[in-house]
Amino acid sequence: MKQIRQIFKNNPSLMDEPEVQELIEYCQDLEGELFDKNNEVKYDKELILLEMIRDIYKSCKDKLEYDQLTERYPDLYPKIENDDIINNLKKFIQGMFIENNISF
Repeated sequence: MKQIRQIFKNNPSLMDEPEVQELIEYCQDLEGELFDKNNEVKYDKELILLEMIRDIYKSCKDKLEYDQLTERYPDLYPKIENDDIINNLKKFIQGMFIENNISF
């Protein structure tokens, strides 16, 4: 991105014109908004990934509790295959990335 002084280097006296001053202020405001928006997008993605990690952690915790119940009461709680769990986890992560436009 060019600096304002670079744009007016051939005719710096134009920078003193009121219309040009207004345009410069407007451009500076837009640059600030763009910077804020970029930071907001990064922050949103961090929140999405944090939520996803919490969901995965909770699922792992639930699976361990279910395994304990399976050992204690095998007739009431059928054993779940780990391959199914891994495939579901992979689908969950891919779906979250696609839904939130996060590349990996």
